[in-house]
Amino acid sequence: IIPYRGSWVEFEYDQKGLLHARLGKRKIIATVFLRALGLWLNPQIDMKTVSDNILEEVVKNAEYPNASILKLFYTVDEVVIEKGRTFMKVKPEGDTHIVGLRSEEDIKDKKEDVVRKGKKITKSAVADLRRLGKDQVQIASADLEGAFALDDIVNTETGEVIVESNSEITAGLLQQLTEEGVASFDVFFPKRDVIGEIIAATIRKDPIGKPVDALLEIYRKMRPGDPPTVPTAYRLLEGMFFDTRRFDLSRVG
Repeated sequence: IIPYRGSWVEFEYDQKGLLHARLGKRKIIATVFLRALGLWLNPQIDMKTVSDNILEEVVKNAEYPNASILKLFYTVDEVVIEKGRTFMKVKPEGDTHIVGLRSEEDIKDKKEDVVRKGKKITKSAVADLRRLGKDQVQIASADLEGAFALDDIVNTETGEVIVESNSEITAGLLQQLTEEGVASFDVFFPKRDVIGEIIAATIRKDPIGKPVDALLEIYRKMRPGDPPTVPTAYRLLEGMFFDTRRFDLSRVG
């Protein structure tokens, strides 16, 4: 990303297929950079007008979980479990990975077949399902192979995390979700998606979970030897990318 004026940002792969961001000469895991940017993507208050004490409190309490990053890159679908059967919601618009999955039910429009049991759901079938107002389709559980949980999937009664965000939903885990009465959860398919596994794999190697820690990590990389504070770390990144006097992508950008 080359601005008309300001800091360049380069994204590069390593030999393990993980994505890194290079800010100047300093290299960090790309999702650390994205997690820090979450403070500006979802601003809670106008940080330019607050004192350092309030800024520090807001930043420390800010959340930008893995799911927020994954949503930026991957197509997300909702899976529903009813009476031991597995369904996938028909999204009213946009991309969906229900295309290519096998239906476990026959769906007709008057006498015409829209979806036949045991057959893969096509793009034209999805368009027909949307036109008919069909909100979900029963699918073969085996077709969820390669699906990953978007958020942590939690047992609402015990509070136990059954599947962590960005973890694969295996046949055994799907059976456990059914037995524990989980009604629905969001999934994405990294191997089937255009973006591939790169972001999901990078998040799994990212040791940082909160924007405040991401900010401090970036500051340590950019200013080695200078003790970081939350306000100084915030102002550094703000000055690099969100101050129009110092960073300008131009009309083209």
